[in-house]
Formats: sequence, C-alpha cells, structure tokens
Amino acid sequence: MLKMKKHHLLLLFFLIISSFSFAQLLPRKDRVYTEKDSLVFVDFKTTAATNKWDGLPLNELVVKAGMYFLNTPYVAHTLELSQEEKLVVNLREFDCTTFVESCFALARTIHMGKNFDTYCAELEKMRYRDGIKTDYPSRNHYFTEWIRDNEQLGLVKDMTQEIGGVPLKVKVNFMSTHPDKYMQLANNPDFVQRMAPIEKEISARNYFYISKENLPQVEKGIKTGDIIAITTNMDGLDISHVGYAIWQNGKLHFMHASSAGKKVMISDKTLFEYLSDITHHTGVMVVRIKNVE
Repeated sequence: MLKMKKHHLLLLFFLIISSFSFAQLLPRKDRVYTEKDSLVFVDFKTTAATNKWDGLPLNELVVKAGMYFLNTPYVAHTLELSQEEKLVVNLREFDCTTFVESCFALARTIHMGKNFDTYCAELEKMRYRDGIKTDYPSRNHYFTEWIRDNEQLGLVKDMTQEIGGVPLKVKVNFMSTHPDKYMQLANNPDFVQRMAPIEKEISARNYFYISKENLPQVEKGIKTGDIIAITTNMDGLDISHVGYAIWQNGKLHFMHASSAGKKVMISDKTLFEYLSDITHHTGVMVVRIKNVE
C-alpha cells in the first residue's frame, strides 16, 4: 500500500514537471530561444519564489530582476538574427533595451505567477507596436515610441513632465536615412519606405525631458525601478541609452547593460555624474512601471 502511494506521488511529480518543462517550453516557429534561456527563466522563477519576490511592488521586483542579471554580458544587435522578424528571447546577454524589456517582462510574469510562455507573450507585447508582431517595421525601434506604445497598453506612465520636465523637440529619421546600418532595411527597400512615415509621426508628437543640468533639483521625484531613457543631441535619434533608476545610500544611480563596461552593472557614479561625463547625453525621460491589475 505504501509503495503504491509512493508510486502515485512520483507519477504526479513527473506529470507536473513534464507539464512545465515540455508543454510550456515547446518551440514555436515565430520565437527564437535556446534551452539555456528557458533554464534561466526557471532559475529566476525559483529564486523569486524562494525569496518571496512575487509579493513585491512591480518597481521593486524589476530591480530584483536587474540585480539577478548583474555581470551578464553586453552584446549589441541581439535581435537582428534574420530577415524574418521573430520574437528573440535571450536571457544570456543583453543590449540596453533588451535588458530593460527582459527584466520588465520577467517581473510582470512572476508577479502574475505565470510561466515561460506568458513571459514570451509579455516580451512581445511591449516590444511591438500595439503589442502585435508582424514584421521588422512593427517593432518599436525608437524608444520614445516604445514609451508611448506601452503607456497606451497601460503598462507604464511617462512621469517626465510631472517630475519637472520641460518641452523637448524630437526629430527622428536615422533609420530611414541610414538603412545600410540595419540588415533588414539594407535588404528590403520597402521597409525603408515604411519606416519614414513612422518616423515622421514620432517626430510630430509632444515630448518632455529633464535636462542633465536640472536633474539634481528634481531627482527626488524619481523612484527605484523607474525606467530612465537618456535623451541625446545625436542627429536623427531620440534616445541613446536606457536603464533603471536605483537609489543607493541616498544617491540616485543607474542600472543598465553597459556597452562601455561590457556587462550589466550599476554605475559607480551617480546618474547626474554619469550624464555629465558624456557630451551627447542631454537629459532623461522618466517612465514609471505600473503594477499588474
């Protein structure tokens, strides 16, 4: 009788593990990820459960996710794998935008108590215009568009003006005027023609930013876990870098996937000092993550 009960328990355990490991991780033709990516997800979910992170406010949970990935390598162009647009899920290496997206999608997934398939869906929702992936131009390539799109989806709120931001004129056209720098654009002139009106629409909107000179006067309005989008004076671009705000010892720092540091890190310098050291950084936009309802 005891052996029978043990057998039933082992069978139940196997079925639970099987349903998680296989049903939730079945490959799909429109998604690209490795076995290691799925294992990283499982490990993070286990770590979150062990430490009871799932009960934290989302802004705190997203920082826990960021700290989990400290020292993960920085790698540029991780989404540019083929001409056909697929959802790239990469938890092994990040550029600045994929770091922000990955931590945000992880935090939302864990907060909802969901699985790897939900994580992929959350990632796709925030990465593509209106949350729908079709082809390369459907991706939110400019971060001001990413902010607006995710605000419309109810995932974030642009806090810049409320904190003390002033109007900013944005003119984006870098992709349509430099198609040779993008594999998909270089190989598909139709995509270039489709990007130009998207850029025009982005440029016509109203924006606010906090200048780096004025940041010390208003930074108390920024919370740990806020997304920091760094504005730039580089021609044709709106945002040059993104990451998360993190307060440490009463000072505001910046957690990001750093191209200079070649890894995910928290800046030794304050955010103000970090901005001041780079001439093409003009200030920041501040985007607040909204809790899952």
